[in-house]
Amino acid sequence: LAPSCMMSLLVLSAMTWDDRIPERLINCWHYLVPNTILAIVLNLVLATCLTRMTAMGFLICGVVKDIVLVTVSAVVFREQVRYQQLYAFLATLVGVWLWASVQVSPNGRIRRYLQWLLWASDTEERAATERTALVQKARKSFVQGSLEATENA
Repeated sequence: LAPSCMMSLLVLSAMTWDDRIPERLINCWHYLVPNTILAIVLNLVLATCLTRMTAMGFLICGVVKDIVLVTVSAVVFREQVRYQQLYAFLATLVGVWLWASVQVSPNGRIRRYLQWLLWASDTEERAATERTALVQKARKSFVQGSLEATENA
């Protein structure tokens, strides 16, 4: 994919070339070098995250990254953050916290509270537990029956 992207960028650059580009490159090199280094580091971090995280964890990292970018922009560059953005980010962080809590403790209070809040039932889980108990009971009676038959023979 990279060679095809490079070829298309070369063609488009040739079509839109301006003679002031080399001069501006020399004037702005101190912005371009850190930007290039940051892009390389970002790609390395992205590759590492993709190999070590689940899909959900990766998506959550992307959301948290967006929140950090907006927060840094607001603090460093004094950009205005609308209340709608603030509430959406807070809701996202609460969702991330709830998801992480349920993952850490699948049978914990938070999951039970969420099930109660969302009117979700444990019927499927209870049915699976009951099936498991029935299978174990059937195996036990089968083993006992086999032992009794062996003793009687």
